[in-house]
Amino acid sequence: MMHERFEMALIIPFLYNSSFYEKIGVKKYAGEVQYFQRKSIRSNRLNEQNENLWKNEEHGLVRCLELLQGYRKNLSLHNNENCTYYLENKKNILFKISKVKGWFFKGGEGYLTLDIRAVNMDEKNVLDLRAMLSDIKAKKRICYMIKTGKDETDEKIFTIKEVLQNFLGMIKQMEPKVQKENSLKALTLSYGIVEELNPATSGIYFEKLRLNADGSSRISAKIDSNFLYQLEKYPYINWVVSEESIAGTADMRQALEIADKNGDFLRKSLGPAIFRDYLMVYLYYINLNTRTAELEKQSREAANNICVYPAMRTIRHLQQQLVMLTNQIHINTLFYRYLCTNVWNLPERLGRLEETSENDVFISYRRKYGGYPARLIYNKLKESGCKVFYDYKSMRMGDFNIQLKKAMKNGMYVVAVLTPGCLGEDALGEQENYMIKELRYAMEPCNEIRVLNVFVDGFSFPKQLPEGLENMDAQHGIYMDAENLDSALERIVEIVKRG
Repeated sequence: MMHERFEMALIIPFLYNSSFYEKIGVKKYAGEVQYFQRKSIRSNRLNEQNENLWKNEEHGLVRCLELLQGYRKNLSLHNNENCTYYLENKKNILFKISKVKGWFFKGGEGYLTLDIRAVNMDEKNVLDLRAMLSDIKAKKRICYMIKTGKDETDEKIFTIKEVLQNFLGMIKQMEPKVQKENSLKALTLSYGIVEELNPATSGIYFEKLRLNADGSSRISAKIDSNFLYQLEKYPYINWVVSEESIAGTADMRQALEIADKNGDFLRKSLGPAIFRDYLMVYLYYINLNTRTAELEKQSREAANNICVYPAMRTIRHLQQQLVMLTNQIHINTLFYRYLCTNVWNLPERLGRLEETSENDVFISYRRKYGGYPARLIYNKLKESGCKVFYDYKSMRMGDFNIQLKKAMKNGMYVVAVLTPGCLGEDALGEQENYMIKELRYAMEPCNEIRVLNVFVDGFSFPKQLPEGLENMDAQHGIYMDAENLDSALERIVEIVKRG
């Protein structure tokens, strides 16, 4: 099966200091060389409610930089995008590396993408090329040699890992970090155009695509129908979806049988659409999967008392981002239904994280004075998706200090419901004033717990504050009474969810 055309986006993950996000493509540092140009992220396939995720300067979550052609040598590439490369041990596998881009997500996740292109390549070489380039830790060597004069040549030998390291060196002011050596692997998004799919051999080829298998390795001819998809709009394109790759193979004969115009679509329009629309959507979901995996790791470590469980608001934020991004049913089906749901199983994994998540908020109040406003705050926070610690009766059955430390964790908010008399002289004399104990623990300098004061029904601080709460009146505060009840509750939710 010969590919008339094969194109692939090689996607290599890295991390960077997210505090630099707002400066990406905007600010030039003193003495900095301008290696990149900011690329606007445009697509007419994004649905309206999600356009701001990409385009809005203030609320957008990703920015893209494209390497300027004159600096390709800094990555060990030839400056000419039409330069032909080959694998050192596979000299018959010829390809080109065109655009080089860096994608920076707001949370500190980054992706280097290399556009790989080849023509007239058989299926074995396609599989070899994809498998060898994506296995970065294997350090497969890439070569090019160009004659520059009568007796002169320009030649270079390098690895994809070296390209990544050189790229990170060019953005060193962003404090980038690479994955651990033993887990460094690229993802791929690719498509190929063949004259006609051979029914006798295409099944084995698709199975190898799914496993990212080396084309020279043996493999079972058994086909698992759960990974091979033909979308209704383009039945002549077979999609293979797996953990680390998405690959489409277009059958030209079948396409032309449906309509002559399909030939032009495959040769002229499919490639640009995949490297723009499909790649944008794929990176978005890759990032969600990466962040989910990080929370799962945190949850496993929390089970061994190494750290705290992920906060509910963090999990809910990811759940809210797990949406269909485009107005194109076939793209949503491929990425949301098959990749996110069938292959990565993101909805179920986030649901399991939700069950073991850490509280976002601890509500501290005096039962004698503040039970009703505390209940209103609790209900509002729960409606907004926060996980709230509110039932203190169970805490008071055992050792209060031990239970308090388990319930009140670093990074959470303590909402102090301050009602008249709750911190006054009568409160100071009570041995069982749990509210004061809770606030005293929250405000210990060694704890990273934020306190949000809610002033109810004209509360004012007493002249003498309880020991350990001397700085209580310096904390952020919101006034809540019958007249501004709704707006005060909304403001509490906004502050807590903003973190």
